[in-house]
Amino acid sequence: MKHIFFLFFGVIIIACTSDNEQDYFHLDNECNTDDLYYIANDEARSIAAIIANKCETCHFQGNYNSEVVLETYGQLIDINFGIIGSQSTNPMPPLGAPQLTDCEKLKIESWVSNDFPDEE
Repeated sequence: MKHIFFLFFGVIIIACTSDNEQDYFHLDNECNTDDLYYIANDEARSIAAIIANKCETCHFQGNYNSEVVLETYGQLIDINFGIIGSQSTNPMPPLGAPQLTDCEKLKIESWVSNDFPDEE
């Protein structure tokens, strides 16, 4: 019985050593920060898509707990982007909310440094 256990355990170890997240989840480790727009045909190049998924859940017109509304291009370019991802006393997004990925942060930084391109 011991031999069967060790054989089974060995097979599991060998089978798992070649597994990685890339194979299971089809992760793309590339972060394209070129050619970004507020509104783009391709969601991967759209800043509006990031804001809609990660910011507008709290920062919308009807939320009276939010002093900042981020529903339009004009509202978005008027805010201080330094608050995004900061660990100040009021981190954005707040803990418990969907967090920006490193790639999303890089995309926003690139978009800002390119003077906020609006549409393709």
